[in-house]
Amino acid sequence: LTSLRTMETQDRVTVGEVVPLPTASLVWTITKFKAREQAPGVLWRSPTFEASDGRSSWSLHLYPRGKKAPERQNYMSLSLICERCVDPEVRVFCRITLLVNGVERHVRSFSRQDSAFTAGTGIGWPYY
Repeated sequence: LTSLRTMETQDRVTVGEVVPLPTASLVWTITKFKAREQAPGVLWRSPTFEASDGRSSWSLHLYPRGKKAPERQNYMSLSLICERCVDPEVRVFCRITLLVNGVERHVRSFSRQDSAFTAGTGIGWPYY
């Protein structure tokens, strides 16, 4: 991914410098997932992972049996959480892939360009 950076000098604006965007990734392996039956509302938190520029860190929050609401208990809930960010706001594109025995099963993507993350905020899917 790249971004165009606007350069400003006194009365002149130059557009066109290509700036690589930071990336982050995590492979979170949960063994014997079905054997780990939990009550609704139990949170599993992934290891924290950091963006390549070191300016933000992230984690995934997983509720294997959904959050406490009864209508969610038959669904897994998953959220991306901004744990730390140096900048006041962070905009992201995220792709989460669920693999079952190495086979891609569920892919979810989102782009959060219209609103931004701050430390402690997140976005997710209550019915993953």
